[in-house]
Amino acid sequence: MARLYNDGDALRLEHFGEGKGDLLCEPFLDLKSPREHFDYSSDLGEANYSAVGDVSDKSRMMEVGNSDSAVQRSALIFPADGTSARLVSYSIKQRSEGDGSVDFYDYLPDLRPWLEPAFLERDFADFHVDNTQSNEWLQSENPDTWGNYCLYYTTSSKLPVNQACKDVIKSDLLTERLFFRGDVFLVKHKGSLGMGHEYIDTPQAMVDITAKVIKKM
Repeated sequence: MARLYNDGDALRLEHFGEGKGDLLCEPFLDLKSPREHFDYSSDLGEANYSAVGDVSDKSRMMEVGNSDSAVQRSALIFPADGTSARLVSYSIKQRSEGDGSVDFYDYLPDLRPWLEPAFLERDFADFHVDNTQSNEWLQSENPDTWGNYCLYYTTSSKLPVNQACKDVIKSDLLTERLFFRGDVFLVKHKGSLGMGHEYIDTPQAMVDITAKVIKKM
C-alpha cells in the first residue's frame, strides 16, 4: 500500500496491488481493513466534477465483451484527457491467467479497452460509503451512493498522466513521483470481495466522493 500523492492527511484504503511500496516518498499510514472508515478534514468544494456526462449519449459509452450477451455494468470514469467525469459501460469477464494478479476473483471488470497496454499493471483501492457519522468524509445522505466500491487505476508510464485527477488534486506534480495514468474507474459491488460479491451499476452521484478519494491517495 502506498501514497500516490503526498497530502497532509493519510488516506487509509485497502490496496491490492503488488510491489507498490515505493510509489511515493512515504507509505500509507495506520492500515485498516477495507470496511473501516477514514478521517478527512480538507474541503474539495472547488472540484470541477459536479456534473456527469449524459449516460443516455451512447456515443460516450463503450460496450465491450466477446458477445452480445456479455453482462454489462456502469462505471464512473475520470478520463485521462481531462474531460468531465461520466458513466461508461463495461463487461464482466471470467478471470484468466493473462489478467494479472490484482483481481484474484473468478469474475472481474473488463477494463482492457481503456487500460491497454497497461491492463496488467492496474491496481485498485477498496472503500465503503454510508451515512454513519463515524464515516465522516465518506459519509453521504444519498442512499444511491451507499455501498462498496473499487477505484481502479494504473501508474504505468505506458499511459499519459490523468489530467482529470491532476485537476482534482490542484497541485503541480513532481516529475520523479508516480501518479495516476490513463483513465481511472470507480466500480461498485455488493458483498465482500471474494465472498460471492456482485458487480452492480455505479451511480452518477459518486463523482464528488470519488474526487475526495482521489485527492487523498
